[in-house]
Amino acid sequence: MQTKTKLISCLIILIIVTVVLFINFDLSAIISRELGLNNNSHRSKLAQKAKIKLVFWHAMGGPLGKVVVKLVDQFNETHPDIFIKEQFMGNYDILIQKLISSIISNSQPDISQVYESWTTMIKKGNAIVRLDKYIEKEKDFNKEDMYKVLLENNMYDGELMSLPFNKSIPVLYYNKDMFKAAGLSRPDSWKTLAEAAQKLTIRSGDKVTQWGIE
Repeated sequence: MQTKTKLISCLIILIIVTVVLFINFDLSAIISRELGLNNNSHRSKLAQKAKIKLVFWHAMGGPLGKVVVKLVDQFNETHPDIFIKEQFMGNYDILIQKLISSIISNSQPDISQVYESWTTMIKKGNAIVRLDKYIEKEKDFNKEDMYKVLLENNMYDGELMSLPFNKSIPVLYYNKDMFKAAGLSRPDSWKTLAEAAQKLTIRSGDKVTQWGIE
């Protein structure tokens, strides 16, 4: 009987704690705190004055997220007729899921951060606008200001569908001792990398004991 009473008491305490945690768990507050959104009243005033209001989805958290918020604030301050409402989506996986869902329900944001590989899906959903016709009207916009390779990543069938926003640069690490032992020099092309990877891969029967690349 005592054991049963203790068990019921524990369950009641657990339920109370869970309810309290749920009440105090304000996701929007956590996101705002994470991104440093402390000036909401000023943003509200800017939003009320603006004639054009646009929603911008992104997946930049932490220090990078704070930079995004700062840039958006600077834009809103210097463009009184336009207000950009940035919305942090948590991460890239959540962002693409929400984008696809919003396209299906025709409730997509006006602007969104996307991977180039997402462009095909979004274009098939007829939810992305070609940018060339807008750029042509802007005298101060010069494509030459951007690295050609980054700009080309945002092209689709010869049309500019997006603009470079944030880029991660892949870095190749290699084991100098293993390369030296195999008589290989540092790879300087995809071809030499592939050749080195094949030479450094060691097999024992059907089992690979050492991969040449990961």
